[in-house]
Amino acid sequence: MVDPTVERPRFRIACTVDPEDQTARIQLVCAPPKRVLQRPFAQILACRSEQVALTYAFPVSTEPHATPNAEEFDHAVVTELPGRSA
Repeated sequence: MVDPTVERPRFRIACTVDPEDQTARIQLVCAPPKRVLQRPFAQILACRSEQVALTYAFPVSTEPHATPNAEEFDHAVVTELPGRSA
C-alpha cells in the first residue's frame, strides 16, 4: 500500500505479508509516466526470524512450448501468468 500523505519524489510503501509465511519475496515495480510496462526497482527477500534460512526458488508451472501463431501465443501468455486462467 502506497502512503498518499508522502509528497513526491519521496514515497512510503507498506507490504502486508501472509501471517502463515515465514519468508516472503517482495518486488517493487514502477512504470514511467504514460507507460503500461513496469520495471522492478527493488527486490527483497524477507524473513520473520533470524533462524529461518533465506532461500528462493523461481516457480516454474509448465514446460516451455512453441506456439504456431500470435493468437495462441497471447492465450498461452495469459494462461501461464501466476493466479490467472484464460
